[in-house]
Amino acid sequence: MSNNDYMKTNLNGRLKKIELKQKDCLLPIFEGVINSIQSIEERASTDKNFKITDGKISIVVKYDETQLINRDKVITGFEIYDNGCGFNTANFESFKTFDSDYKESKGCKGVGRLQWLKAFEYAKIDSQFLENGSLNHISFTFSRGGISVSDKTNYPLGSAENSFNTLVELTEILDNYNQFIQNQAPDLADRLLNHIIWCFLRKEEHPKIEVITHDASVNLDELYNKINPNDIKHEDFEIKDQSFTIYHVKDRSTANKATLSTTAHGRVVTEKDIKIQQTLGISIPLSDDSGSFSYKAFVASEFLDGIVNSERTSFNFAANSDVVDLFSQSIKSTEFNNAVIEQIKKFLTDLIVKEEKIKFNKICEFMADRPYYKFLLNEELFDRKELLNFTLDKDKTKNYINIEANLHRVKTKAEENLISQGKTLMVKTFNTPEEQQEYTEELNKYLAQAENLNSADLIKYVIQRRLIIDLLTKAIGLQENNKSVKESMIHNLIFPMKSTLEKALPSENNLWLLDERLSFSSYLASDLSFNQMEITDSTSKDRPDILSCYDRPLLLSEPNRRGFASFTIVEFKRPLREDVSSTYSNDPFAQVFKYIKELRDNKAKLPNGRTINANDCPIFCYIIADFTDDFKESCSIHNLTITADGTGYFGYNNSKNAYFTVLSYDGLINGAQERNQTFFEKLGVPLRSAI
Repeated sequence: MSNNDYMKTNLNGRLKKIELKQKDCLLPIFEGVINSIQSIEERASTDKNFKITDGKISIVVKYDETQLINRDKVITGFEIYDNGCGFNTANFESFKTFDSDYKESKGCKGVGRLQWLKAFEYAKIDSQFLENGSLNHISFTFSRGGISVSDKTNYPLGSAENSFNTLVELTEILDNYNQFIQNQAPDLADRLLNHIIWCFLRKEEHPKIEVITHDASVNLDELYNKINPNDIKHEDFEIKDQSFTIYHVKDRSTANKATLSTTAHGRVVTEKDIKIQQTLGISIPLSDDSGSFSYKAFVASEFLDGIVNSERTSFNFAANSDVVDLFSQSIKSTEFNNAVIEQIKKFLTDLIVKEEKIKFNKICEFMADRPYYKFLLNEELFDRKELLNFTLDKDKTKNYINIEANLHRVKTKAEENLISQGKTLMVKTFNTPEEQQEYTEELNKYLAQAENLNSADLIKYVIQRRLIIDLLTKAIGLQENNKSVKESMIHNLIFPMKSTLEKALPSENNLWLLDERLSFSSYLASDLSFNQMEITDSTSKDRPDILSCYDRPLLLSEPNRRGFASFTIVEFKRPLREDVSSTYSNDPFAQVFKYIKELRDNKAKLPNGRTINANDCPIFCYIIADFTDDFKESCSIHNLTITADGTGYFGYNNSKNAYFTVLSYDGLINGAQERNQTFFEKLGVPLRSAI
């Protein structure tokens, strides 16, 4: 008999049709172990003196002997030993046959051994077994060239105990898989247990299996027994009258990882990571009273056995389609996944409820100082789970950032939905009383949500004002270094320096502290020199703290009417400064008069392009400074009238055609607080005296 007379013709062509992804590089080894398990089961079925639990399987990792002293051990192949029935005549004939159905009842596809040649150059098989009352031995090599038998001999019957042993040696890893095998093989015992864990979970009898490396031996039973029995639960469920079983496992050897494994014929076919937040609708830590764990789900069914592909790497579910076929019993992958997710949610319910309670309490605590988000708690309008879609952090500041980001996302999404709903309602028609009633209900719900969103924006706006007043209140007093803040800090708090009305962000514009109308100026420059301003042809480098011009129609109903032009000058002095008006150089009136002259002496062009005579325009001047005796005297000299509360002066300078308002910082804060007090009270926003 020729040594190369098997499988030569079609083997290479058949191998091209076999798929083995690089991530599945250990599958050929796993298939070899499955073959050994089945060989032991076959021996136990025919030998009354041999039980499955008497079976032994060893997987030995082989290394490059010259590299063993190095830190990185180079793997060259694997050896799989077992004491099963061996390569008797029936098994050897099946091995030689493509797509053999010899073990079809065990879920074998007849292609497992072909995967050996996808990742390895060849396999050497040496098997000793009993058959027809005599001891037999066969040794052969399986490669892309086919099967080459080197020995096939019958021996006199020896000791039955040592008569059964088979070795499968997989050697010379192919380049496409070498790197992946090197990376995954150190975890071979864990990966193998995960692949065949179904027989352990089902408490089925199984042989002793060990993985042997250069420095350790791992028994799979000992590895599995590290899992607490209380950490394993199972449930039966149905999809379209098909029965399924899911096992839930809490693996405490690792933490905070979740996987779903789908099995067929007692072995894992697919394994994928579960994204907790996406799957459960909420991010939860995988931890209970016994500590942290990784969650593993294993699903099995005769239905899955029937739809696994030939390579046993995926399942042939029915095609997903939007078309609903009520009479079809075929299960789509989406239907399967949704049903499994519900089982996972059911198992993790306690953790989900606990996390939801903790997160909800954190949100309520967060909203205590941010009432503009409270409307999101209305469950008729907003999905509560959306609010809980954030990750808790031990750090309080990071926690608040996560909550803020999520609530902002929910609010933004609500605003987008509101705009879309509004557009739909605008064009919606109704022809019957029932349709009209439905429309009215939709409209009322829409208006309720719109009112909540608008109120939230108003509350946030008012709270922003309260915080600015709080900051200003703190800034005008002595600081921790027993000094007052610089003038620039006050200036930037009210309006950013070196900026204009167009460039400043809305949140940076706090001119309402002085006068609400300043926010509606036609032009405003902050700490810019006259020669930098677009509205004047002055070459002066003098820099008013704030200069604005106002050019608006007298009546809003007359947009084409010639506007009333005016200018506003604002001058700040450092809080608690004691030399205000003590000398000419420290006199804010002298500075403002100089700015007025510069405006009067040069042409002014308003933003709309209209040139005006600045001599005809009234100028409104604000001076903000704490009062000294010299400054009070200066206000009297300029014929200004003191306010009733003594915190300011006001009056008109006829020669300058200018109106003056002089405020102490206390007067500035009191005025801003009084103008906004009604909003604070109505919206339940208390005013703090300081931060």
